[in-house]
Amino acid sequence: MPGQPSAEALAANRWLARFTIIFDWPGYSLEYFAQQWEQRIAVITYHKFPEELWATHEFSRQKVRLVNGEEVELELAERDVCLRNGFWVREVRQREETGHRTSMLSTDYQR
Repeated sequence: MPGQPSAEALAANRWLARFTIIFDWPGYSLEYFAQQWEQRIAVITYHKFPEELWATHEFSRQKVRLVNGEEVELELAERDVCLRNGFWVREVRQREETGHRTSMLSTDYQR
């Protein structure tokens, strides 16, 4: 895949990924997340089994630029979480006005 960081860049920044794979929840696998990160490939996917609800005060309005360039404001919260296999990931949740919440897990530690 073109545009990957050099070996030197990867060695200098332990959070830098070669590239990021984004997939839907059927690909959810704790082992897969860890295997990909061993190769410095980041993943982003829905959290298949989010646990407790996060407190409302953890969410704040954030401007987000969509792929098409449009900017929207979303209610977002973020935590570092340790999965059952001991692997640490970022969890980002979006809260909608209806109260519905969507949870995403990521090993893209810099975006």
